[in-house]
Amino acid sequence: MVYVVAEKSFSLDCNVNGTFLLASRVSWKHEGKWLHSQTQQSGTNVLLVFNKVRHQDDGIYQCSVYNYSGLSPNDNIPNDVNVTMQVIGELNQ
Repeated sequence: MVYVVAEKSFSLDCNVNGTFLLASRVSWKHEGKWLHSQTQQSGTNVLLVFNKVRHQDDGIYQCSVYNYSGLSPNDNIPNDVNVTMQVIGELNQ
């Protein structure tokens, strides 16, 4: 569990060890929904940046492989990494 203060900036970082299919990329998901537009990938480092954390950002985040080709994953693709984020602090009134 990661506790994050509301209204602050924060980032989740995932470092991929190993290789994956050329047709795939590593990206973050929130509660099962892909966050491709919010994910930055540089080499083996996959970053999800929050400029201002909100209470609706609570939940389970996964660093996962997205396969463009639709092929099923094989042993070369890393397993998902799960992080539960809890936003703490005052709600805006």
